[in-house]
Amino acid sequence: MMAKISPETLPRTLLGLKVLALHDANERERQQQQEPDSTATAADASPVEAELLTEALRYMRMSAAAYGRVTLCREQKWSKLDEKRIAQMICLHVGNELETGSVTVPYASLKARWLLPAHYVLLDACRREVVVAVRGTLSLQDVLTDLGAEEVDLFLGGKAHKNMLLGACNVLRAVAPVLEEVAAQVDVVTFTGHSLGGGVAAYLSTLFVEIVDGRAVSAATSPLRLGSDTGQHQQMQVRCVTFGSPGVCSAEVSRSLQGRAVSFCHADDIVPRLSLGHLLELHGRAVAAAVGAGEGVKLLLESARDVSGLLKAAQALPQGLEQILEISRRRTAEARRSDGLEATELLKLYPAGRCFLVQSDGSVQELMPEILVPRIDLSAGRRLVVDHLPKVYEAVMTLAVDRVSAKDSASTEGLSA
Repeated sequence: MMAKISPETLPRTLLGLKVLALHDANERERQQQQEPDSTATAADASPVEAELLTEALRYMRMSAAAYGRVTLCREQKWSKLDEKRIAQMICLHVGNELETGSVTVPYASLKARWLLPAHYVLLDACRREVVVAVRGTLSLQDVLTDLGAEEVDLFLGGKAHKNMLLGACNVLRAVAPVLEEVAAQVDVVTFTGHSLGGGVAAYLSTLFVEIVDGRAVSAATSPLRLGSDTGQHQQMQVRCVTFGSPGVCSAEVSRSLQGRAVSFCHADDIVPRLSLGHLLELHGRAVAAAVGAGEGVKLLLESARDVSGLLKAAQALPQGLEQILEISRRRTAEARRSDGLEATELLKLYPAGRCFLVQSDGSVQELMPEILVPRIDLSAGRRLVVDHLPKVYEAVMTLAVDRVSAKDSASTEGLSA
């Protein structure tokens, strides 16, 4: 499984990726035929609270607002992002969940630098809440931060994405004076972000809890429930809500953060599946698939040693391709069972906390982190990228809220009748 990565293996790997895409497409089709209603049944069996989804939509819109003119100015009159009017612009984007008169943005860093993503701090006086929203990848500096995927030890245990952890340290250093200044005015500190911003936000929440006086932080042990009853808490609550976040921690650490963090993944979004362990596993699968396909082609050619054999082989080409794919599939399965698999599993990172899979129709299912993102599935094609876009996340989160609200309304009407 841990096949050597080198320029010499690149052609084989590229061929293997093409074959893997066919494998994954066939596997998905087979699963859909066997269990056509499995997703809907699972979602209905474990309904997600409407309150949690409504709050999550609010934070998704704040996360999208962190992209600045990409999301804000498209629907508003201003031709460029004006830091003096950023609070008003964010309120217009988020909607009725934010009251313009009670919201201020005491700090905003709207231009990213290497290891320092763009971010802003929003103070909601009505809810006694301060929100730190971190922008996702939008500039070359962000890409450079993404690419530093070397895994380092995480103070909570397991591994961490080195550059995202450093980015979180730098963001925390920038916003710490502001958070200290508004501490007396808030009961809740929420970290949120999409994509790169989600990964940084997850680390921010853990770092913040580590450096703040433990007596001032609520130590939640039950699964996080987002709500608006913040004024009833005497201790400060720290929580994190991420969307399309890359893997940031081991599965064990992810589960330990369920009382503080919530992560949403949309359908086939590839970013939550892009940890070093997932990529090494994909490379191993691709090499094995290419080797298996080569063996299948060799067998097909050996069956056609003369002209008549070639003619027969051409007539039986569809069946021959199926045989090639089957041999390749067996090779890939054998590679997954090899000793190298354990090494890649140890290097896999997952989104933090409670993990939710949101489908394009708005259905939502809560899953364990290792089930949410088990491996990279290439069958989705361009949806691997399209499903990650912030505007798409806003749309599907809106559908999820509408879907749950409609179901609750129908239940209420049924009880009334």
